[in-house]
Amino acid sequence: MQKHDQLFLQLLYLMHHTAMQELGKIASPVTGKVERHLEKAQQAIDMLEMLKEKTKDNLSEELEKTQDMMLSELRRNFLDETNKKV
Repeated sequence: MQKHDQLFLQLLYLMHHTAMQELGKIASPVTGKVERHLEKAQQAIDMLEMLKEKTKDNLSEELEKTQDMMLSELRRNFLDETNKKV
């Protein structure tokens, strides 16, 4: 894997982790608490969707599959969280 591919993959994981944290699926590394911020989660998902659009036809099959898998997982989790009554 080339250096830029590795950096792009790290960026995907960073955005995924951020979105999962904002969805309340994992604890904040700062506070140690699980908190939900759906607007921030949506923003992270939107950024990943923008990256997908901007990198269309410019990624390896492996990176594209990883990107698709992450977006699919985040969309499902976002839908689950928005359907919860808090």
